[in-house]
Amino acid sequence: MSAEKADPKPQKYLGFNKKVTDDFLETKVVTTKITKTDKRAALVSTALLVIRVDAKSNFGNVLDIGDFVVEVNGVSLKSKEQFYVEIKTVLTKGEEPQPLSLKIRRPKWIRQTEKNQFEQELGGFSYHTSLMILLPGSVLGMNIRAYNMKVYVSRVEPNSLAARSIRIGDCILGVDDVGCTSVKHCLDRMNEAMKKDKAVILTIERPESIQAVEMVKCALRAQKQTMVDSALAKDAVEIGKRESERIRAGRLIKPKPIYRRVDKKSKNSSAKSNKQHVQVKDKSSQLSIGADPFNPIFMARVKSKGNDKKPDGKSPKGMGTIGGIGNFDK
Repeated sequence: MSAEKADPKPQKYLGFNKKVTDDFLETKVVTTKITKTDKRAALVSTALLVIRVDAKSNFGNVLDIGDFVVEVNGVSLKSKEQFYVEIKTVLTKGEEPQPLSLKIRRPKWIRQTEKNQFEQELGGFSYHTSLMILLPGSVLGMNIRAYNMKVYVSRVEPNSLAARSIRIGDCILGVDDVGCTSVKHCLDRMNEAMKKDKAVILTIERPESIQAVEMVKCALRAQKQTMVDSALAKDAVEIGKRESERIRAGRLIKPKPIYRRVDKKSKNSSAKSNKQHVQVKDKSSQLSIGADPFNPIFMARVKSKGNDKKPDGKSPKGMGTIGGIGNFDK
């Protein structure tokens, strides 16, 4: 009594998590010819996602890591085992290369967006939505650092999840529509999303202009400074108590006035000598100071009413031209 070969048991979950919506995917039909040497050139996960491809094989020309294999030669796949069965069926047709048609759904790892929901767009930058999907045996593969309340990518490992859509210098503005301003917050959100949904969506700010690139370079080169809380001298507490008691007792030093007193009795006093040397205007005035927040050498000095140059024609020590380039003393 012979029994028919049972169909492979269908998998419960196939493809991507519901977070990966259709606008992140493109459907393609790719064709190639395979031989028996290509039998294990492409490996898929239980969700039918491609996790490894031999670049030198015939599959290397049509498949990519992360592709969701939907059909093989028009046959809809319901399990990982069925994928290998269909490939084996094609290879048993003969020794010569056999035609193979694959219907796949390929992720769009990064796409440019026009709107940024976290803050106002800056000139010289472009904004993107980056998709990362957790695959078996894959690693995130990037280092990040925080500067000026922003999180920047400082390193990207080749052949990692990040390498598909992230560049060094990219700023991670948000994770799954939640803004990030620190390394810890960013990593916590990414780890939580990967564990829950096996996918994460990042909002990326990418420098495009020369000025934007230089600004990001300064952010990546900036060194964190740890504030040192030096130990107080042994008698500091005692001096502080003594001074506070003196202030409470009212034994304060009488402040010396900064205005010159006008000698009304003197007849020889001129108007110039009687003029106060400190003047306070009735209305305040504002003076803008151009400065670069990332590199002090680009600071512009404040305009002066007097002549800033010395008799020899040189600028005073420590002063440069407007923009700070060229005349700074070492």
